[in-house]
Amino acid sequence: MTIATHSSTSSESSGEDEPPSGDNIPKQRCTKRINCNQVSVKNLHACKKIRQYIIGEQIGEGSYGVVKEVLDTKTNKRHAMKIITDRKLRNIPGGVEGIQSEIDIMRHIDNRHCIKFIEFWRDEEAEKAYLVLEYVGGGSVRELLDRGAGKIPAKQARRIFRQLIKSLHYLHSKGLVHRDVKPENIMLTTEGSVKLSDFGVTCSIDDGETENEEREARRQQLAITNSDSLYRSSGSSSSEGSVSSRIHRHGSPAYQPPEVASRQCAFSGPAMDIWAAGMVLYEMVVGKYAFQTTGGMKKLMENISKADIEFPDDLEGSLSSLLRGVMDADPKRRYSIHQIQTHPWMMKPMKKEEDFVPLSLPKTAFPKEKGGSCVIC
Repeated sequence: MTIATHSSTSSESSGEDEPPSGDNIPKQRCTKRINCNQVSVKNLHACKKIRQYIIGEQIGEGSYGVVKEVLDTKTNKRHAMKIITDRKLRNIPGGVEGIQSEIDIMRHIDNRHCIKFIEFWRDEEAEKAYLVLEYVGGGSVRELLDRGAGKIPAKQARRIFRQLIKSLHYLHSKGLVHRDVKPENIMLTTEGSVKLSDFGVTCSIDDGETENEEREARRQQLAITNSDSLYRSSGSSSSEGSVSSRIHRHGSPAYQPPEVASRQCAFSGPAMDIWAAGMVLYEMVVGKYAFQTTGGMKKLMENISKADIEFPDDLEGSLSSLLRGVMDADPKRRYSIHQIQTHPWMMKPMKKEEDFVPLSLPKTAFPKEKGGSCVIC
């Protein structure tokens, strides 16, 4: 589920890759004006509220429910609220465990390039849960690519990729692997800062290794079952497809690395995120997905397994070198975070560019007025 947000406070220095830069509110009219991302409210009694949050427009939708822009009347700040229905959650295999895992992980994430957790609660009577997150208003990298007819300038791609790698460096240093890096989950603030979102399939490295062990045990059991089925007229009651369906449930299949697509393993640690980040970079600078997608899911997995990638001749030499390193089919040879960050293409100085593809700024229920403040309702 994609979310939109604003920059969060962090002790990290911005770096050259960063873009330049209450309940007691009166019922009738508030004349208070607050700059930046804060807002002022009038006619509060006419607004729909959940707890202290004024509900705005829908800004996203996913398998668990919808995402709406909200205003916190205690702080006068925008947030994004996931409204999760029990009915939808029950219809998703592992849905309850997945949302709880996402919340547990987000509570412990504190990085300027990751979506910030605000709060979570359940309404048992309404059979709904509410997840409040940091709000960003610049859209996703997918939307950015759509606005740029499939690709964006290499310098703009480098700015985004640098920040994406920072977010992954942070997660990996905490022993976490995102496992679902893709353009739809890379959000941008209105200033162009990257915010990695959707931690629904994120797991610890230790849990991932356990998953590999469980997968190998299932594979061995499958071999025994299939062998035994040779002596039965009814045939086997299991299939390799049932194993792979569990594997590809973890993250989007199109951005899975060759070692997972080929079923060598279910989890390859941080190398999974590196591959997916490389796929995103390729799409940003080449203007298309790296593999042929016709022929269905099975054919796609075969294509990814072969890792036969075409690198256009007109790509800058150092950029082509970086792409080949992060998209190496062998996870042991695939570039590390350190190798990426110190690569010549990544080390090039950045300047403000006028030819960048503009961000996708959605309509808001809380529009800004001149002077940097807002009026709602």
